Amino acid sequence: MFILDDEEDDEVGDTETPEIRMELSEIKVCVITLPPGKCFREDQKKESQSDCCICLEEFKNGDSIQPFGVCIHEFHCVCINSWVSNGNISCPLCRQELSILV
Repeated sequence: MFILDDEEDDEVGDTETPEIRMELSEIKVCVITLPPGKCFREDQKKESQSDCCICLEEFKNGDSIQPFGVCIHEFHCVCINSWVSNGNISCPLCRQELSILV
């Protein structure tokens, strides 16, 4: 689960301008949920998906891999978590977008 924006701040300090107060009132919480990750096993290797397209490294036995959820593509958990944490909500390969809960 990832939070893209912080919750609205109810307390407004004395140093904040009206513009900052307006921006704070418009902030919403967005939650993105990926399906559970799994451990890569060499004997389950698919010909079409043997590497992570984010870091370009081949999956190795025991690597933690993460399915994207809306498509069949898989990535290293660390790679896709970083991808989503940086605000990307589409698959790096096919560009299908994740559902976002607001």
